[in-house]
Amino acid sequence: MDLSICIVSYQCKDRLRECLESLRAHRPTVEHEVIVVDNGSTDGTPEMLRSEFYWAQSILNPDNRGFSAACNQG
Repeated sequence: MDLSICIVSYQCKDRLRECLESLRAHRPTVEHEVIVVDNGSTDGTPEMLRSEFYWAQSILNPDNRGFSAACNQG
């Protein structure tokens, strides 16, 4: 693996969708993975990840553990 892209999210479903759509449209030219760590969003983010972005690895925290902890999880 040459590149790991780790995205931390919390209650930002629409912006996360834009980000992931951009990654899908402009894929890196190196071997890569996309990891989304969601901090307990209740705005439909987990459902969106499962249905629209199944190719991204998802870590779904039950609560907001903060940015640093979520980065470390990724």
